[in-house]
Amino acid sequence: METNMQEIDIWQAAKLLIDQHGAAAEAFAEARMLELTDQDDPTGAAVWMAIQHRIYELQNLKPGGVVH
Repeated sequence: METNMQEIDIWQAAKLLIDQHGAAAEAFAEARMLELTDQDDPTGAAVWMAIQHRIYELQNLKPGGVVH
């Protein structure tokens, strides 16, 4: 899988997964990353790992906090 995802795309995917899966969004992203790792798709796995990290950041944002 070849990808050219921009940082904004990763944040948008993270937000969409939170909207769709709520508290389970991070686990969903991790499962997808592991599936792609098992399928020997390091690029796809890296994208899902990035999405998982953004989900974590969004779900653990303190009130008034800034996401970088």
